[in-house]
Amino acid sequence: MSKLTHFVLVFSTLSLLLNSYSFGQSAEQRKIPLKKMEKASITLSLQKATGIGPSGNVSIGIGDFDPNSDDERIKGYPKIKNEPAGLRNVVHYFFILDDFQYSYQSYLAGKYSKNYLLDRAREQKWNLADTLKLSKQPIKCGFSLMAGYTPDNEISYIIDRDVDGDYGNDVLMPALKRGNRNEDGAVEILTEYKTKLKIQQERILVRPTVEIRGKDGAEKIEVYFAFPEFKYARFNYQGEPYYLCTDAIGLGRKYIFVIPDAPNFDSAGSEAKVSINQFIHIGDEDLLFSGYENNGNQITLTVNNRNDISVTKQNALLKKSTANSQQNYTKISTQIGYMAPVIKGYNFLDSNTTNLSLISTGELRGKYVFVDFWSTFCGPCIAEFPYLKEVYKKYDRSKFEIIGILDERDASVTTRLAKEGNLIWPNIKTNTKGTELKGYNVNSYPTSYLIDPLGKIIAIDLRGEELANKLKTLIK
Repeated sequence: MSKLTHFVLVFSTLSLLLNSYSFGQSAEQRKIPLKKMEKASITLSLQKATGIGPSGNVSIGIGDFDPNSDDERIKGYPKIKNEPAGLRNVVHYFFILDDFQYSYQSYLAGKYSKNYLLDRAREQKWNLADTLKLSKQPIKCGFSLMAGYTPDNEISYIIDRDVDGDYGNDVLMPALKRGNRNEDGAVEILTEYKTKLKIQQERILVRPTVEIRGKDGAEKIEVYFAFPEFKYARFNYQGEPYYLCTDAIGLGRKYIFVIPDAPNFDSAGSEAKVSINQFIHIGDEDLLFSGYENNGNQITLTVNNRNDISVTKQNALLKKSTANSQQNYTKISTQIGYMAPVIKGYNFLDSNTTNLSLISTGELRGKYVFVDFWSTFCGPCIAEFPYLKEVYKKYDRSKFEIIGILDERDASVTTRLAKEGNLIWPNIKTNTKGTELKGYNVNSYPTSYLIDPLGKIIAIDLRGEELANKLKTLIK
């Protein structure tokens, strides 16, 4: 046999052995890369509809003001010309649709001082870096209303519909009593908002209603504001129809509701409410509410698989995301069904004031934890303390704990409550060294979360006896 023939025979045999070894290996042994699921961002363009929105029949009450007051906030309100004559027991209102924008533009116009803006930012937890997204030129983001008794003893109101600082081109209208649910009597108000490119205008429906407080010559008119319209879009996810909607007026809070598609609804329910950068749980999947643009007229959802979602062309623009999907079954969010972000801080009620104990929800696994965000200016928060004391004394610390998160505006209130024995559970102060509250974007008080022994949120905003009733079913 020639050397060449022998070499070819040996090479062929080795190749056959190598191929046989390769086919005998598992995919894991051969390290065949698995194809990653492709995420996608879906932008839904919302349409507007007249009627009760997903939050239900909401009527907002705000305080009236004295136009002659020396209060700096009131000095920044617009001075309205041509007020109607002949009204008595007059009340004045200024409804601000975007407080951050209005305070910022009023500061730039010299109506508010720098200290006032900084104080408002601290109170409302505004990020002043976000002023880059606001309009430097004044825009229409609030409206004025005046109400009073006519000579015929009827309550009437006038509203600055074009927000031009002049009642002269508006009409006096009979006031509606509070409680009527329909949109009859609503008027259109001109509003403006800033997009990335320019200032946009939009007309919104406002329905003022009144209640009378007091009697025997001391009657006081109180005006409430309802916004009887909402925005919506429809989409299909994994073959099932869903309905995304939001109230027409968000008042600076970016949230949506996602429910199974239905032709009519009275309200969506608070459990369906999702804030920006939170998850929408559908089936076994989590969609992310990742974008809120153009005053809520465009909403972006991020999905794990672009093939799972479909929408009509007029309702959506599909764009590919650069991110790759990696399923995470321990997602962290301040929503029911998700793992609660960890809270850390020092208990300022600790008897050893020189060495305060560190409290961490991460160290409280194995027990139910009720987290109560409260403020010294919040009457309803303080009214909850008797209910909290009752359940705190009833259950053993090995099974149940309460952590108070205090937004302190008045230290004397804190001292009084502690002396009266109303604060017997650990409390942490916000905006204090050592406090960690990342992930909790609380903008109203009281706000509360009930966390289970595994660290998952199982209830939100339990009030009064609701907490006691819930714990009865959980702790035996």
